[in-house]
This record gives sequence, structure tokens and C-alpha cells, in this order.
Amino acid sequence: MNPSDQDLTPAPLVPAGLFRRLCAGVVDSSLGLAISGALTFGCAVAFGVPGLYYGVGASALTWWLYSSVAEASTKQATLGARLCRVKVADRDGGRASFWQAARRQAVRVALGASAAFAVLTGPRELPLVFAGLLVLSFLFSLKNERRQALADLAGRVVVARR
Repeated sequence: MNPSDQDLTPAPLVPAGLFRRLCAGVVDSSLGLAISGALTFGCAVAFGVPGLYYGVGASALTWWLYSSVAEASTKQATLGARLCRVKVADRDGGRASFWQAARRQAVRVALGASAAFAVLTGPRELPLVFAGLLVLSFLFSLKNERRQALADLAGRVVVARR
């Protein structure tokens, strides 16, 4: 093996533990809630009550795009993931493609946005269902070798220590 080939081989992946993932989630959720609140408020002021729905939709789309681009970038992480020293990689340890990150985020955003819409419109039990699905997804990550949550499996990625 040529020494220059050795530099191109990704380092072995060590799956991120639940604490690191939750840490990144808290930081990213705080950032996401601030952005979502501003977008939703702006849309509600501009469009009235229908603006609440526009705001939630705009928030979901903005978060999906930001997270997908950040995870597919050379940093392989959102701000929260970088602070908590985790990255998103493909199954082989290399950089995830935009579409892999987009699939992963689509599942995460769908659950989060569904819960937000349920709070605005649905019966009061519905947000609990979506919150339960998020919790089950994280618990699922404790039971498989690569500690992949359901969104990670959908994107065919691994969340690993940096």
C-alpha cells in the first residue's frame, strides 16, 4: 500500500454514545427553536393565523436544509454536533452525501414538524405520540451495534465520535 493511499482511508468509526447525541440535540434544538420562533412569529404577524402554519412549514424546510448541508459538508456536523464532538459519516466512515444527510433529516424533521402541527391543530394526545416516536428512535439506537437511530438508518449514515 502506498503511503498516500493510507491518508485517504477513513479512520475507524466509534459510534457516538447517547449522551453526546443528546448534548448535540439540545444545542441544535435550542438554535432551531430560536429560528423557528422568529420565523413563525414573523409569518403570524404578516399573515395572521394561517401564518402559524406557514411559519412551522418554513421552519421545517429551513432546518432540513441547514442540517443537510452542514452534515454533508467537510465538517460533517451541525453546530451542536461540532460542540459535542460528533460527526455524521457514511457507513464506511467517509463523508455522507447531501442526499444521505437529507434523507436522515427528512425523517427527523417530519417527526418534529408533525409534533408541532399536532400541538397547533390536533387532539392533545397527538404530540405525545410523536414525542414517543422520537424517544423510541433514540432507544432503538441503544440496541444495535452502530447505535443508529431510525433516521440514521433511513439516511444510511452513522453518528460517530469526532
